Amino acid sequence: MSILKFNDGEEFDLSGPLRVEERYDGWYVVGENRLIPVRDEAAGLLYIQEQNEDLGPEYDSAGFTEEDRIINGQYRNISNQ
Repeated sequence: MSILKFNDGEEFDLSGPLRVEERYDGWYVVGENRLIPVRDEAAGLLYIQEQNEDLGPEYDSAGFTEEDRIINGQYRNISNQ
């Protein structure tokens, strides 16, 4: 559990998935070890939605995706040579 404590007594639990929280001084997106101030609840929800959108496959340094490396549940050996 990641807790962020401020001198004014405010504490934020930064663990867990992204979520929107309202505090006495405004709205925040918290979670995934992040604390992001936002204008309002709608802006926070939009931020979370944008962060959760599928940005496409991730490529390793050789230019392959995880899908490229797995066949029938087995990793295959791929070489760039």
